[in-house]
Amino acid sequence: MSTDKDAALAREARINAGIRRDPDNPAWTADDFRAARPAAAFFDAATMAQLATLKRPRGRPAIEQPKILTPLRLDADIVAAFKRGGKGWQTRMNAALRAAMPAEEGDGT
Repeated sequence: MSTDKDAALAREARINAGIRRDPDNPAWTADDFRAARPAAAFFDAATMAQLATLKRPRGRPAIEQPKILTPLRLDADIVAAFKRGGKGWQTRMNAALRAAMPAEEGDGT
């Protein structure tokens, strides 16, 4: 086995051992699963309806003007200059392009 795989297996074993020792969240037994009941067995219909409104939709919320993915050819030195600035280089490049955009087209978003 590779050293990386051995290290990953050892890490996984440590994590699982910690989970097993957690007194606040014990592993469910077969009896626990047999005794489990759906929430509707404990709450009335009005409460269940209220709980349903608390459920958040999956994924990120939709944004008004989403970014688009587009192929764009740029000179290597331009990309390198922005990347040298570190994390956030694409955001900085977007800001530079926005600053160069004609005023009547820019809406500030």
